[in-house]
Amino acid sequence: MATKTTAVSATPAMTAALAQPMAAPQEVLPVLLAPLPETKMYECINQAFNQVFQGEHVPNWQERDSWMTFAKDVRAKDPTISAEKLRSVIASELRKQQAGLDAITPDSINKYIQDAVSWTSQCYEGTPRNASPAEIAEWSAFAQKTLAENPDITPEKLKYAIQDAVRAKMTGMTAGPGGAPNVDKFINDAVSWVAQCYQGGPRDATQGELAHWRQFAAQKQAEKPDMTPEQLKYAIQDAVRARATGMEVGANGRPDIDKFINDAVSWVAQCYQGAPRDATTNELNDWRQFAEQKLAEKPDMTPEQLKYAIQDAVRARATGMEVGANGKPDIDKFINDAVSWVATCYGGGPREATTGELSRWRAFADQKLAEKPDMTPAQLKYAIQDAVRDEARGVGGPAGSADLKRFITEAYQWVFELYRNQPANNPRKPTDREIREWEAYARTQLANKPEMTAEDLKYLIQDGLRNALGNM
Repeated sequence: MATKTTAVSATPAMTAALAQPMAAPQEVLPVLLAPLPETKMYECINQAFNQVFQGEHVPNWQERDSWMTFAKDVRAKDPTISAEKLRSVIASELRKQQAGLDAITPDSINKYIQDAVSWTSQCYEGTPRNASPAEIAEWSAFAQKTLAENPDITPEKLKYAIQDAVRAKMTGMTAGPGGAPNVDKFINDAVSWVAQCYQGGPRDATQGELAHWRQFAAQKQAEKPDMTPEQLKYAIQDAVRARATGMEVGANGRPDIDKFINDAVSWVAQCYQGAPRDATTNELNDWRQFAEQKLAEKPDMTPEQLKYAIQDAVRARATGMEVGANGKPDIDKFINDAVSWVATCYGGGPREATTGELSRWRAFADQKLAEKPDMTPAQLKYAIQDAVRDEARGVGGPAGSADLKRFITEAYQWVFELYRNQPANNPRKPTDREIREWEAYARTQLANKPEMTAEDLKYLIQDGLRNALGNM
């Protein structure tokens, strides 16, 4: 681990120098993907310091040597690491040191407590504040107890254990010297939240609700004595919501199935037909039968599982994903949807599939189903969509059939436009040498991994070029 940093001021000129990107030579070649030289690693260290400290601190010679040792260790584990990745690793370690997450010490524990109190008071009291001496003492004791129970705990886990405990106390998750859950607060919070979501506005729990849900909480705690306050809070909230949304099991041992059906039909009609509506009598009868079948197949199905099974089935029918009498979903709809979507994205406007396309993609779908008979309608739909899109982008099929020169040319345009502000109307074009060497690089990679797709190869060239440019 590199040594900790000490504050050193940087002049504006230093800041500008650190932030100034190196001028790229004319050609960017695969040879730049070789292990990073020390000169580049020193540059990564400087850039990481600038990124984290925003020019307010630059490494002294001792820190630079220490971080170079760290960088060499990282390079030894990953000889092909890019400058961008190395810079990110160093910056991440610097941030850990800043936050006291590199080691557990009395100072870092104090920082975890101050950060937790400040963050929690900001969230729940409206303004951040420092921890009081009493809070420092209380949470330091909590930290020591946690360390004693779990000596291998990481700095980050200890930090968040303290934060969770501070938040639990400040938000009423625990009450009283014994740390008992604040059940009445959980009930009022649940009723208020559910009323806000499903009844148009928050409200307090009535006396009858308080009595009912206190009984529910006592039963839950009797069934599971080691239940945490947070688990109890969400058990109450889920139960209150279940009652409000028809998910609570009634006297007949069933949830409100008709409500599930109407909710599903209304939601699907809103999403796919432009406006919500109630289920028709035929739909109610149809989906009641579906629900009975589901419950017969799986008697221990929860109300929520049943609700979403109905919703998924209603949506599947509306979107052509329902399996028909032939044992297949609506493949022609999948093809037309895919062609229309791809034409909108890449061709300037939607259109229907031609007769030739329908025939070709039907054969593709049949091949997919033969290869994987248990493929779901959704998986088939997106397999067709991906294949149609890949064809439109010129990345369909195996990598061996790919147009390498086009991939390289597109990579140079994209990488230089994004990382060197090259205007889109005047793209950076690869030289003949760059094309030759990146083609050779791509063929070598393909020989090592022959199962690569054309899309895999396209992004391998693009990522390689980006890393080579960053390594200069």
